[in-house]
Amino acid sequence: MAFPGWVLIAYRILFVLKSISSFYLGTEFGALSTRKRDRAMAINPIRKTDDKEGLVSPAIVRKTSLDTAAHRSFLSDIAIDFGDRDALGRMFLQADTRLREKGYFVSFGTFDELMDLNKANSDNWRPLLPIFDPAGWEPSNRNSFVVFARDSSGKIAYAAASRLYELGGKSLKDEIESLRILYPDPKSQAWEGEYIDVSAPIAAKVNGRVVFTGAQWVHPEHRGANFTVSTVPITRGIAYTRWYPDLTFSFMAPEIVKAGVAWKCYMNVDWEVTMVNTPVLRNGTINAGLMWTNPQLMEAHFADVLEGTSTRRDAQIDRGIYDGPADKKLAG
Repeated sequence: MAFPGWVLIAYRILFVLKSISSFYLGTEFGALSTRKRDRAMAINPIRKTDDKEGLVSPAIVRKTSLDTAAHRSFLSDIAIDFGDRDALGRMFLQADTRLREKGYFVSFGTFDELMDLNKANSDNWRPLLPIFDPAGWEPSNRNSFVVFARDSSGKIAYAAASRLYELGGKSLKDEIESLRILYPDPKSQAWEGEYIDVSAPIAAKVNGRVVFTGAQWVHPEHRGANFTVSTVPITRGIAYTRWYPDLTFSFMAPEIVKAGVAWKCYMNVDWEVTMVNTPVLRNGTINAGLMWTNPQLMEAHFADVLEGTSTRRDAQIDRGIYDGPADKKLAG
């Protein structure tokens, strides 16, 4: 039996209206759920547990992350693209738990916020390398991220950032010495007499995907909180699962290396990187180590963190990194 044409048209209209309604209701309820969860997590920090089996991969650690909102938990925006999804999810949750127990809330930030924060704290934080200045490039989830840890009042207590470089067949040594690591157009942007010399052996051997990590800073009121144990797994893990880089590296001053930072962060150090007249110290020279790690070292680090077997968590290093005169401030 054939239905009249008007019946079929009415049925199709009802079907479309139902689909649209379901979509918007689902989206709205999803957004409300996300806001409620983050508000609850901020008010009621996750409780400490000694049962490692109790730390499970949270549902918000998912393959695709679409939500965006200011100052909400970084866990809301983690997307596991590389690595063991369950293990990385549990590691992120464990690190977040430790910070919440100390009263800190971790979220993603922007490079504009990072630059403003750096300028506002110029009395205790050297200028950032142009690597992190968004004026010369376009930051996105595909090539960079900024992480902040805020205290219970919402004030930023800790900052860090990472940026991905696709070197192709060029070596890291070539990229650094050409100053392309700092400027999109070194010929027009670099200062007269500005150069970087790299004798660290690893830099000549590596190409492909590399991640520069830096801009690490702790507010003077929070120094001594030993952020390293909890924040490094977060920042390292984000870079690992987003990009699976061939090398993750940073520049570290000798006194900072001697304080044990590289060892504590499961990183090797090659000597050295000589930075002359760079934005970090105009009309001056910084002799730094090239601190680096690779996927294999990162996986060993993550496993130790997750199992609680790391022997590298007892040294109170934050004061050695961030306190003291200008010559002891973190480069970059």
